Amino acid sequence: MSLVDVTQAADIQAVLGASGTGKSHYVKAAIRKDRRLLVWDIEDEYPDLPALALSALPAAFAGRKARRAKFICAADANTRAREFDLFCRIAFAAGNLRLVVEELRFVTTASRAPDGWAAITLRGRKRGIRTIGTSQRPAQIDKDFLGNCTLIRCGALEYPEDRKAVAPILRASLDEIAALSGYRALEYRRA
Repeated sequence: MSLVDVTQAADIQAVLGASGTGKSHYVKAAIRKDRRLLVWDIEDEYPDLPALALSALPAAFAGRKARRAKFICAADANTRAREFDLFCRIAFAAGNLRLVVEELRFVTTASRAPDGWAAITLRGRKRGIRTIGTSQRPAQIDKDFLGNCTLIRCGALEYPEDRKAVAPILRASLDEIAALSGYRALEYRRA
């Protein structure tokens, strides 16, 4: 049986905002009921999820059984880059899951995404992958991801270049984004 289903609707979310604007709170509420969940956890922010080694993920997410887990990545940038690509390839192969990637700025750039992440962003919908990516610095993350988002939730952003990167996608003015504070956020949902 093929994992590819072109009739599946895209569910790709960006949750953006400076530190302390409620990104993690929003994501944790959004994933509460997901039965198949895989989290790229850069800070061990998901204490209720079991941590699995990369080598254990393919077996853990084989088939369609319910499974919720996280992978805590390495601190070293070179190791983290290799881990992230493999993590994304595993998620893509598993299909039919919610994938959360915390702080995309550590694993993508505005002009470069690992092949595994590109597959998730550009082709994951057909495999039933529902994606949430977070970032404090949207100007510095993968533009293919932002361009394919079906929902962008944006809290306060401190840097003008970050506000400029998301204003056209949010259909909001720079002043509207600059005025955000606390847990207030703007959302844009693609029809």
